[in-house]
Amino acid sequence: MRQNTTIPMNTSRRKKNIIFITILSVLGLLGAMALQVTWIFNSYELIRNDIQKESYATIEKALEEEGNIRFDRTPKGTEILSGPTNDTIPPMAYFYQSLHSCPEKFYHSVSCLGPSP
Repeated sequence: MRQNTTIPMNTSRRKKNIIFITILSVLGLLGAMALQVTWIFNSYELIRNDIQKESYATIEKALEEEGNIRFDRTPKGTEILSGPTNDTIPPMAYFYQSLHSCPEKFYHSVSCLGPSP
């Protein structure tokens, strides 16, 4: 009868293969985690920028509507003082500042936006 003879693998070679596979698996998991962290961070940045852009647009629209309402309530002949405009100061900034310093209750009795002609 013939005996089943197998060639035993060298144990040091087997340990090296297990260590190699373990290291490769850990590196693969770390790489996948790094990609997920990058993806989450980029998603956060995109969402934050989108919300910020929408907020600025909403505030600008609300300020424009408020300005239109206050323009309608401003007595005829009232001068609205302005200042120099540039890239950092929008033209409506002075108007909003003047409206803020002049409460609505004084619109009809006192002109605090500027002298009447």
